[in-house]
Amino acid sequence: MHTRKHLHVLFTLPSLVIYAVFFVFPLFLGIYYSFTDWNGMTASYHLIGLKNYFTVFSTGRAMSALGFTMRYAFMLSITVTLLSLFLAMLLNQEFRGRSLVRAIYFFPAVLSALVVGLIFNEIYYRIVPLFGKMLGIQALSKSPASSPDTAPYAILFANVWQAAAIPTTIVLAGLQSVPRDLYEAASIDGAGAACRFRYITLPYIAPTLSVVLVLSVKDGLLLFDYVQAITGGGPAGSTHSIGTFLYQQAFEYMRYSLSVASSVVLFLLVACFGAFYIFLMNRLEAKES
Repeated sequence: MHTRKHLHVLFTLPSLVIYAVFFVFPLFLGIYYSFTDWNGMTASYHLIGLKNYFTVFSTGRAMSALGFTMRYAFMLSITVTLLSLFLAMLLNQEFRGRSLVRAIYFFPAVLSALVVGLIFNEIYYRIVPLFGKMLGIQALSKSPASSPDTAPYAILFANVWQAAAIPTTIVLAGLQSVPRDLYEAASIDGAGAACRFRYITLPYIAPTLSVVLVLSVKDGLLLFDYVQAITGGGPAGSTHSIGTFLYQQAFEYMRYSLSVASSVVLFLLVACFGAFYIFLMNRLEAKES
């Protein structure tokens, strides 16, 4: 028995070593560098304590990026959750060519976020103004990504176009797990579509929707590719997220320690949201039991 336990440890040891080398060690090394003034190039650096963290929370650009990231994560999570629910219910209906429609709709999920961002960048800066001038619509005569008022929504639209594919598939799987007998019994009792959705569908897929919501919030907090490809943080820094802010600090201003401190703040933000979600789910489960 002890020999088998040792063999299990030996089999898992390579994975643990690789995980420690490429994930755990860089994590703690990054936290250490966030307390220094290292610029990413020189071999010498000095410990400066919490100065980088004070800089993050006292710099207007950093706080603006943090605020934009929070607002964007909220908009993305709500939009993706509601849209995926709506589309999943449509795709769950019986109609001709349903399998083909499902396959076509899932296509954006196989593209990388950067590719999608570059595609929409061309659409926003070339196609939209062209159609706006042809149709005489002043609002569409310029790129929606060129204005601070519309640029966040331009990024959001591109993100949702791709991000809703996988959540829709997840919700669709949840809808197919709802017992059909309940729908038939409710129909016999005279329950309408809205009543069946509220008292049958929604309670069954509530855990699925919570998973979709969490994944969407996480994607919103880690926003980088779409901003970098479509606006680059502009116009006038209105679409800078925490991800693009730390990228800019590291690779444009060579302030690697400040960039690492920003990434630690982002890590803590995601971790706090995850902890809050777990706490909330445990409370709800305790109330139900």
